[in-house]
Amino acid sequence: MRSIASTTCSVSGPETAEAAEAGTADADALTLVVADFAAQLTKTVQAAFGPSIPPFIAKAAQDDLRARVAVSQQPSTGIRLKVNGVERMVLLVEFWLCWDHAQRYAAVDDARFKVIALGSGEPLFRYEYMRAPESGQPCAHLHVHAHRDAVTYLMAVAGDGSPRGKRRRQSINRKETLPAMRELHFPLGGHRFRPCLEDVLYMLLDEFGVDAQSGACEALALGRQQWRTHQLAASVRDSPQVAARVLQELGYAVAWPEEPEAQPADRVDRLQAY
Repeated sequence: MRSIASTTCSVSGPETAEAAEAGTADADALTLVVADFAAQLTKTVQAAFGPSIPPFIAKAAQDDLRARVAVSQQPSTGIRLKVNGVERMVLLVEFWLCWDHAQRYAAVDDARFKVIALGSGEPLFRYEYMRAPESGQPCAHLHVHAHRDAVTYLMAVAGDGSPRGKRRRQSINRKETLPAMRELHFPLGGHRFRPCLEDVLYMLLDEFGVDAQSGACEALALGRQQWRTHQLAASVRDSPQVAARVLQELGYAVAWPEEPEAQPADRVDRLQAY
């Protein structure tokens, strides 16, 4: 996604006509950038699973306190996947994007992928990412909606060594029921190294043998490459001094800012995020 170098966001302070106008312009600029992301998603998914897959559309939020743009399919029937010509599962995809901390680049604020077996009201599993997760949750995580006696037993006897374990035990004691495996949050690489939609689609293709277009693997690989290129650029902004050092080791000439205070600091919160 391209940057909007001159765009700034004003969401604090008293609600004024000027602030509202600035916020509208900010959301409009973000929507233009995110529209490219939505178009690329559509291109990738349709190349892999056919032109009948509903396109992804970017739509600005109407009631957010800050500029956010939703990306979802219209109509919202999901990516319906077939096995031997018979629809067996559906992948529901939703993104929310916002400006990054520097107000220059579009960043994923929230992403949710749900894989559901047709005829079931509950997902098989779901991937979730939250830019600002609730306390104690990994920002990128996987929920498995399954029932395994050994795992649920261990969850039921969880100790008090963590706030989540303590809350789970208290919940079990109140309800006198065993927990479900879907309540676990499996971490998936934090803000920068989490799976992308192409990873989930390829897994369904590879593990479940869902029907796909000729060239689907290549289309998904290209989409994955583009995603990781964006994430690599974001990682460089998280730790510019490490990036400069590695480039020097590879033989590149790197010009460091002359003034120490001009050298960008590592974004430690991003590097340490669970």
